[in-house]
Amino acid sequence: MKEFNALISSFSLFVLAILISSNALCEQKEKQDTEGQIVCVENAEDGNIKVDHQVEDCKGVLMLMGNDGKTYTMIGSKEDLRKSKSTEKENFKIDGQIKGHQRAWIIDSTKSDEVEPPESETRDIVGDIFCLLPYYKTSKIKKSTLKPILASYPCHELEPHSHVLKTKDGEVYSVVGSEEKITNIEKNPKDNVLLKGKVRANENGLLLYVF
Repeated sequence: MKEFNALISSFSLFVLAILISSNALCEQKEKQDTEGQIVCVENAEDGNIKVDHQVEDCKGVLMLMGNDGKTYTMIGSKEDLRKSKSTEKENFKIDGQIKGHQRAWIIDSTKSDEVEPPESETRDIVGDIFCLLPYYKTSKIKKSTLKPILASYPCHELEPHSHVLKTKDGEVYSVVGSEEKITNIEKNPKDNVLLKGKVRANENGLLLYVF
């Protein structure tokens, strides 16, 4: 009986090790070249959000609309941006780690393996949430772009998409975090919402990692 219990215990540990290993593989960050068009999501003079293809002087958040059909918040430097210009007009090729999920993809061209900003204090950010609905380049659409819509109604049943938060001072944050947290925000839209999280600033814009 003792031998049987020991065998069961060893088998349980073996299964647990496999599960842990599988989860670790799922959480690995994949590094790859991702090609697409880059847009600037920034504050508009009328208090809304605008999306612009002129990205050099972007005062908001840079996002890559990948040819793979995914929209990525970009982490990196302006120098990375200049080096990434493809031979095809208005196309960029970004070499970076892919992180996140279908509601908050991130492409990180830095060497950091961190998903969340290291040693960053938790902050409360108040503002309006905007959905960024993707429209990819087709025979009828000349350029891939994002259509910003104020999240005044639940949007969790729409095609998975990215979000930004705009403060009354005009700061724009890309909203990232676990899929559960993002979905919860989608299900409970409200004006002047308060989000708690960590802020990561980089040359391509501000990210808010929500809790």
